[in-house]
Amino acid sequence: MTATASKGDFAGATGAHQGTGELPGALTLIDLPAIYHGFCKELPAGAIQRTKGRETRKGYDTDGYGYQYCIDVLNNVAGLGHWRILSEEAFCDSGEYSSGRKSYEVGYDVIIQLGNWTPVGFQVLAETPKTPGGHVSALKADARKGALTNAIKKAIAFFGIGAAAYRGELDDDNLPPEGRQRAQGDNQKAPPPAKPQTQSSPPGKPPAGFKIATSPVWPDPPNWMQDRAEARQREIIANGNGNGRRRLI
Repeated sequence: MTATASKGDFAGATGAHQGTGELPGALTLIDLPAIYHGFCKELPAGAIQRTKGRETRKGYDTDGYGYQYCIDVLNNVAGLGHWRILSEEAFCDSGEYSSGRKSYEVGYDVIIQLGNWTPVGFQVLAETPKTPGGHVSALKADARKGALTNAIKKAIAFFGIGAAAYRGELDDDNLPPEGRQRAQGDNQKAPPPAKPQTQSSPPGKPPAGFKIATSPVWPDPPNWMQDRAEARQREIIANGNGNGRRRLI
């Protein structure tokens, strides 16, 4: 039995951007600007992940994107055969939490490359710098997983994927009202609409029944200006230096 070449559409695994190379779907340097444009598109609101320090006991809140959403962008824009991750575990240290429970801190270094898988290896067209990531957990496996995904999300932001998280654009002030309520868990009902006014008043005229509050008028004590002037003169004489001027302290 002899093998025959597949007649399938090879470009189906190349993602949304169809490469311009000689092979079907192969990427070239000319394709990188269009790929970068696709990478920089805003991720869906559901991709945002938030944690509260009081719940995670880390002492700080976090805002970021889910790891899988970032990988989905690589697959959907560049294509399955056009990227790879180079990772290396930098360290794995054991310690203890303040409660005495054992902990593990793991660090990873990651490089993400864009290009083409070929029969002789991977042809690199672009790559990120070596990017570190880290994580602490009570389980070594969770610490390693968290460190690797943390490094990948940081590295992938060099290509524009999820970069809004590192630009500080995921806080509540940058969300639309509906997203802000969703992030804060705000389930309060909206205030009822204001009742329409039944009577209208001409411009510059207060409505009927409106009273302007006035402050009480207190009478001045008799000769208060003369008393004040005499007191001021006595102060100058007492604190003067012989010529009627005040001392500087």
